Amino acid sequence: MTNVSGRAPVTNCRPRGPGRPRPRTPGPGEGQLSLTIEHDADTARSGDGHPIVLHFHGEVDMVSEPALRQGILPHLGGGHPVVVLDLSGVTFFGARGISALMTAQDTAEHQHIELRLVSNRNTVPRVLRAADVGDVLPVYDSVAAAIAEPRRPTS
Repeated sequence: MTNVSGRAPVTNCRPRGPGRPRPRTPGPGEGQLSLTIEHDADTARSGDGHPIVLHFHGEVDMVSEPALRQGILPHLGGGHPVVVLDLSGVTFFGARGISALMTAQDTAEHQHIELRLVSNRNTVPRVLRAADVGDVLPVYDSVAAAIAEPRRPTS
């Protein structure tokens, strides 16, 4: 649709005066969420009863939250009794990330899988405490500590 002058309508009409910087586009790798999958050192295949470690790097916000969710959920049915989410490489963790983690926790519980979080910085634990879900989603200081923790008895 065009306006009377023959130009396309302007959708962002806010002027960019001296106090309004141009919106910045993130550079390559900035603000994106990436995933590296690591099986236990003894194994390289799914379904063998060993833990799997999912290493996430980047930012978790409303844009990348679906990537976090899609990075976790497929691994909650592969025969791994423990799934470790290493969030140590996450530099920003917004409230939307809690939704993805709670969905993953619910899915894991229904499949008798233990979901364990790792963060060696305060980025993730601070948000979990603020949302009062720290007891539901405990955080370990290292991947080794998360893997070494004995499994809880199933009811």
